[in-house]
Amino acid sequence: MKKFAWLTVAALVLGLVISPASALAFTQRTGDNVTVTGPINDDLYVTGANIEVMSDVTGDVVAFGQDITISGDVSGDVIAAGAVVNVGGSVGGSVRAAGANVSIDGRVAEDVVAAGSNVRVTSDGSVGRDAVVGGSQVVLGGDVGRNVLAGAQELTIIGSVGGDVTADAGQVTVAPGASVAGDLTYYSADDATVNGTVGGQTQRFAPRNERGQAEESVASGILLAILGWVRALVGMLIFAVLVLLALRQFAERAASDAWARPGLSLGIGAAIFVSAFPVAILVFILGLIIGGWWIAFAWLAVVWLLAAVGIVIAALALGSWILGRASHSTVRPMVAALLGVLILSLIAAVPFLGWLAYFLAMLWGMGALVVAGYVPRREQAWSAPMAPPAAGPPVAPAAPPQQGPPMSPM
Repeated sequence: MKKFAWLTVAALVLGLVISPASALAFTQRTGDNVTVTGPINDDLYVTGANIEVMSDVTGDVVAFGQDITISGDVSGDVIAAGAVVNVGGSVGGSVRAAGANVSIDGRVAEDVVAAGSNVRVTSDGSVGRDAVVGGSQVVLGGDVGRNVLAGAQELTIIGSVGGDVTADAGQVTVAPGASVAGDLTYYSADDATVNGTVGGQTQRFAPRNERGQAEESVASGILLAILGWVRALVGMLIFAVLVLLALRQFAERAASDAWARPGLSLGIGAAIFVSAFPVAILVFILGLIIGGWWIAFAWLAVVWLLAAVGIVIAALALGSWILGRASHSTVRPMVAALLGVLILSLIAAVPFLGWLAYFLAMLWGMGALVVAGYVPRREQAWSAPMAPPAAGPPVAPAAPPQQGPPMSPM
């Protein structure tokens, strides 16, 4: 199950790359429960716990949440990640989705790239071009116009496939009435159950662990690298949401300080990173002598957490800067952070220089956290001696003359 299983998640990166032109004009919705009604003549970006897009969208739909349902028609692409993803409307472009349960109930004009525990194209759904799917259980109940690339414990084909099927699966079933116009090639320890029709050849190969060491092709190596990239991206997206839910105001202040004091933030972050291991070693040695050696590991854990949160702060600062110049409306921190994480992850994918830029961004965010938490208190302490000397009380406007004697204090 190594060759194709979960390999399909890698292709989701193609849908997460948002062009600069599309980022300049879009509609964004955020909240715990988000319901989108009424026509949307723009790209739609949605984040929330429960998301339901009932309206027709003339553009792309990008959704991140827990329970996502897209029942309206979408003229462009659909990109979604959540625990449950259900695409019920027709899609004029491609669908790229990841979740525990992914269901395609509508007509997709181009490709479907989906990964999850259970992935299903229902009998009401269809794929105009290729289907790249991976999961524990994959069911293709609708028609697929061209080829299928699948990795699954159980792959069941109920509809028709217009091209070839290539699968790495524990069990492959072509149900009665199903058809594969091209070849059926699969990697499994067991023979496939073919009760439908296969127009080309049916070939079974032993799983990789039974065939021994094999030379990796360039294409599979690239896809495996992308798979690691996507998994890291999804993890950072989830972590960014958690950080903003827990520390939203402090994160916004740290992101603001990152731009206000970039040199100081970068310097402090570099100092923390450089001193992390020497301090840990010193504390560990002293702890062996006087006790408390475990503090060294606690210190390293704190630095690691600071670095992870620093990436989120850098992403928030970067995303806020981009959205602030692309749109005159109020910038939503959650959207800005997710956009920043995506951009930093894309930068990190560039060999050497990308990782260097990502590393510097991490240091920048780490230092901004310290600046936001410590420097403001120092400035408040210095405010009295640094204030200009008093020039006496301000002169109030002349009051009208009193009528009668002044009142004595009570």
